[in-house]
Amino acid sequence: MIKSIHGLFAYLFLITTIVFVILSLISFFKKSDYKKTNKTLAKLAFISSHIQLVLGLILWWSQGYLTMLGEDMKAVMSDKAIRILAVEHPATNILAIALLTIGFISIKRSALDQTKHLQGIIYFGIALLLILSRIPYQSWLKL
Repeated sequence: MIKSIHGLFAYLFLITTIVFVILSLISFFKKSDYKKTNKTLAKLAFISSHIQLVLGLILWWSQGYLTMLGEDMKAVMSDKAIRILAVEHPATNILAIALLTIGFISIKRSALDQTKHLQGIIYFGIALLLILSRIPYQSWLKL
């Protein structure tokens, strides 16, 4: 159940973040105002990423990865499939969500529209690339 919800929120996150980054790129080069649409997309990406984080941590803990790491880290690190799900996926996604959060706060504090667009491109763009690099596509598509 939680895994399915985690997967569904992944779609929401990806759609809102991709649209936000593209809209920020277009708006930056056109020197457009930072509109309510930009703010709404950024907020949806921000909220969905944090819901993903909470659900992901629940899954990570409930699937026993913490126990595996505590009991035999060498075995976990030597098995690529387990290492990706137990270490790389959560660590990379936590870093990505931290960057996205910094970007969201920076955008809120910025006064200039061009600065807001640029911060959205940089922070949300890097976060998106990091998350795309760690999606477990083989299991994710089997919701």
